[in-house]
Amino acid sequence: MEQYKYTISGEYNDWCEFRKGNVFIHNGSLLGMVKKVDDEILLRVNYGTEQYFYSIIKCIDDLKVTVPREPDLLQKEYKYQPIVFNTVEFKRFVDNIYFDETLLEHLPEVSKKDLVNMWLLSSPNHKNYKDMNEMKKDMLGNILFFSDDNYYVSQLSNMINASEFSINIIPDNYELVVIYVDSDEEGIYEWNGLIKLNNRIYLKLDDRYYLNC
Repeated sequence: MEQYKYTISGEYNDWCEFRKGNVFIHNGSLLGMVKKVDDEILLRVNYGTEQYFYSIIKCIDDLKVTVPREPDLLQKEYKYQPIVFNTVEFKRFVDNIYFDETLLEHLPEVSKKDLVNMWLLSSPNHKNYKDMNEMKKDMLGNILFFSDDNYYVSQLSNMINASEFSINIIPDNYELVVIYVDSDEEGIYEWNGLIKLNNRIYLKLDDRYYLNC
């Protein structure tokens, strides 16, 4: 099953409808979707709106990953959807999108901070923050409990602070662990942010990948 879908149209084949599953990533011109700004290679998409949102293209092992852009991600209005391309998926992306492929010859490596930011933005509730420390403190500090009561917020803090990490494909035998979070605006909400494998929990980046740390 293909995770990413493209529909190219327009008189000059310059209009792109780009989806991740059922989520609109971009519905607009191909021109400028990938661009270089201040030594960063950016993905510029609109999520089906009239605004544009930027994420940074980086690499890890044989994967290409779009990571949230700072300080944009501190804004409540910032839209972001994690994109993790394997080799085949990335070639298909390149084949569909107009841009200078030499831009991708020296992509920076994904950092642990990038991946933690990806995970934090998987929360369904987001607001304005002054910096990343405030964001992490607020989001972790408002966790009430998990759907599996064998795990604690302190374990999340340890994972976020670990130095070793990798991105892995979620296997079929995983269990979803729901995080219940308190919010002044929304009340208690659910965050499908963790998976359980062999009695350990991991940060769930999206429906296909998790962070091992």
